[in-house]
Amino acid sequence: MSLLMISETMCNMEEILRTLSNEEKEFIMQFAFKTSDKDLTGKLIEELADARDGDETKVIMKKYGMILSIIWIMEQFMIQKHQLL
Repeated sequence: MSLLMISETMCNMEEILRTLSNEEKEFIMQFAFKTSDKDLTGKLIEELADARDGDETKVIMKKYGMILSIIWIMEQFMIQKHQLL
């Protein structure tokens, strides 16, 4: 996701973001930049905003961290596939 798209997403959800911690906001920014997926980033923001406590927040961040890992593995697979061709 480009910096402009990240900025737009964050501005569109400014009300929600006010309720989040700096750690959560940093995670959102990193996730948005790494995935380039506006819809998925929006879903992450909504889930974090709806989290009831720190434990639930950690579970959500772990889930989205695993999504990042899956994306990275898929990218590595595609790179190796293209190298073999």
